[in-house]
Amino acid sequence: MSQLTLVHEFTVAAPPGEVGAHLCDPELYVGLNPYVVAVRDIRESDGVTEFTAVERLRLAGPLRMDNPIAVRLWPEETGEGARVVFDIRSRGGVQVHIVTGLVAAGPGTAVTDTLTVRVPALLRRTVRTTARAGQLSRAAELANRLSRPAA
Repeated sequence: MSQLTLVHEFTVAAPPGEVGAHLCDPELYVGLNPYVVAVRDIRESDGVTEFTAVERLRLAGPLRMDNPIAVRLWPEETGEGARVVFDIRSRGGVQVHIVTGLVAAGPGTAVTDTLTVRVPALLRRTVRTTARAGQLSRAAELANRLSRPAA
């Protein structure tokens, strides 16, 4: 197994509580992550939300593959703010651990998104490219969804 870590920092023009609530709602993941086309089997227990997200991955040309992934997420309070933690299991032995830190920054939120991916060596390049594209797109979409009109 190979491990890689991807970090992205960005700002959202909404308070940390609103950003965290958005990230903790599985129903909002369709379109938040560009690969997620469906969410199903949502269950909550002891502060942990579990669900299946269906990723639609491009293979070659017009070929696509729907990849169901098991997701567990939960919010945590930290000394400086909050974070949302995700544990994700996918086909092929791919495991993703995401910690999205949320700290108040003026009227908005400074976000630090850290993805740690464990992946078989043969899939490393493809998974790295897909994970990074998803991370950057998710950041842009989250910022767009929670943007505030100029005063």
